[in-house]
Amino acid sequence: MIDQSTNIEKLLLELTKSVDCYYIKQASLISSKNKNGHYVYSHFLPVRKKVDKTLIKQHLNKELTIAISLKNLNALVFEYRGKEAFAFGTLLFRILKENHLQGKILEYSFDKLLIFIEFPNKRELKEKRVLLSAKIKDLIPQDWRILPIDSKPELGNLIILPREIIQEPW
Repeated sequence: MIDQSTNIEKLLLELTKSVDCYYIKQASLISSKNKNGHYVYSHFLPVRKKVDKTLIKQHLNKELTIAISLKNLNALVFEYRGKEAFAFGTLLFRILKENHLQGKILEYSFDKLLIFIEFPNKRELKEKRVLLSAKIKDLIPQDWRILPIDSKPELGNLIILPREIIQEPW
């Protein structure tokens, strides 16, 4: 792990600088949305404001949980849920390096891995999404997906902001 206080705050402020709506996790179910037959049930309450340092500190201190929608960012999140999280991460970071891209690990455990990749614009995001997806699909055909998923409503494309920076274990 890296310095908890300054590096993670800078990362979260950078990540949320272009976001004008964030979501706060609630204890009970808030809403359900349907888009093209996909139902999404949510515990997140939307707040139509910018994220500031105070909110980031409250999130890091676990006073509240903040999520943001990927649909408004020039970013992808690779989510892996399976028995080979380490192997998937190794493969994805090798492919990212070959394509001159950088990823940040948002969550890592034995059977789950979330890797965040930011792009300068939507055009490059679309091109790289197809390229990365094809390369990974050839080697690991299942147990992973790329967010955002266009067919899901915005609430189905939320990521909870990380509370720590996780270094690559490989």
